[in-house]
Amino acid sequence: MTLATTLESGQWQNFSIPHPFCLLGEQLHLLGMGSVQLASNLRLQVQSAPGQQRFRLVFSVAGFELGAAARQAAERWRQAVADVPFPEAIALADTELRLHFEPSLASVPLPALLSCPAVAAALAVTALGRQAQMIPFSEQQAVECACQLLGNVRPGGENPRRFIADITMCLTGGASYIGPEGDAVNVQRLLPPMSLILALAPEPAEDFKGGRRDETALQALSLILKKKHNILQEGDAGFAELFDTADEMLDERQIAVLYGLMRLRQMTETFLEHVGGAPLDNDRLAEFCDEESAILTDYFDFPARSFEDIRHKSVEAGALGCKLTWALGGHPAALIIAPGRREQVRQELSEAFEEVRFTPLDIEPTGLKWE
Repeated sequence: MTLATTLESGQWQNFSIPHPFCLLGEQLHLLGMGSVQLASNLRLQVQSAPGQQRFRLVFSVAGFELGAAARQAAERWRQAVADVPFPEAIALADTELRLHFEPSLASVPLPALLSCPAVAAALAVTALGRQAQMIPFSEQQAVECACQLLGNVRPGGENPRRFIADITMCLTGGASYIGPEGDAVNVQRLLPPMSLILALAPEPAEDFKGGRRDETALQALSLILKKKHNILQEGDAGFAELFDTADEMLDERQIAVLYGLMRLRQMTETFLEHVGGAPLDNDRLAEFCDEESAILTDYFDFPARSFEDIRHKSVEAGALGCKLTWALGGHPAALIIAPGRREQVRQELSEAFEEVRFTPLDIEPTGLKWE
């Protein structure tokens, strides 16, 4: 898709982008797979205007400009933009870019909020959009540029390709399985409408670093594939290969992490079997989300303790299940699934946990939107 073919002069100066959330398949980038993502009705508002000689990036939440930490983050993004090989003659040297976050995200720690996928997408679209009248740019170009930006900003220099699913949802909207190359399969009809509630952790994870722990899985996968053991076979064959051969070269934790990843793949593939076929039962979706949450907690150190009481109370109030997820730039969050009872569940949770904000979350059909 070419994003710039219908632009009128100046449209890149005022637009918005949805924040994406992962519903199924978190961590599957480690196996070279995609994930089930949704674009939310929480949107990042972007305003661009001619500035002084130097690129200036300003962050605000609920109309209030953020302080020193945001200025430090802005400097990291400025350097990331300088390091990305945008097409010739595209620059942001004389631009002031203002990014406005929704008030409901005010509790998110700044390291996570200011390194989220939507910020990277906004910068890529702005940079490419400046020259859109002369150099039309495609969705693929915007995704690739945004992934490079995000990889440069995140701690440890994370692999840019792991962000393809998040960035693609920022631009396209809706709900889709996004493959490792950015190919999309629409899954919106499999998800119950007006059923999700977002709960953000009331405090940051004690060891929050803005990323996920992937080292154990990557090391284990590298070891086992070097020996020509194909644990990525379909069905039960892959699991059999893992348990038949892993004891020779992997420790108990490495085996457990690989098993968790393979189980995530199996659930995601089962979910995708319903595309174009029989509707997925809401209870089955909730089971997938609950099991993935347990895998993230047990094998990938997700700080689930903050959500234990919330999850129990939500089920008591009528919710079907809960999906734990790393939201935005890596902040712990929960997506509570409550079809037909969302408002009642939200009210009961709000009364029981006054320190937590529970936000109705809908699927946003529009991605990049020129205002």
